[in-house]
Amino acid sequence: MSNLGELFRQIRLSKNWSIREAARKMGISHSYLSILEKGEDPRSGKDSNPKPDTLRLISNAYDYPYEELLKAAGYLTEESFSDHKFDLTVFI
Repeated sequence: MSNLGELFRQIRLSKNWSIREAARKMGISHSYLSILEKGEDPRSGKDSNPKPDTLRLISNAYDYPYEELLKAAGYLTEESFSDHKFDLTVFI
């Protein structure tokens, strides 16, 4: 089970939701959520890698920070923010 999949599972269990209930609230199938929680697609043997749009659905349903899910999925790193310079002149 991947760390991301374990995170999904732990959040769901902390809410006392069944996998079907959680999937319904997200608008995805329970079989897809099961694959995400396991971290591997049994049909292909490849890692389940949810797209950012799917992470947004999960974030909203679980009331969990979207940015944290993006980090856990590997879409964002701390370096993504450390070198970024904001142009505050746009507010002038």
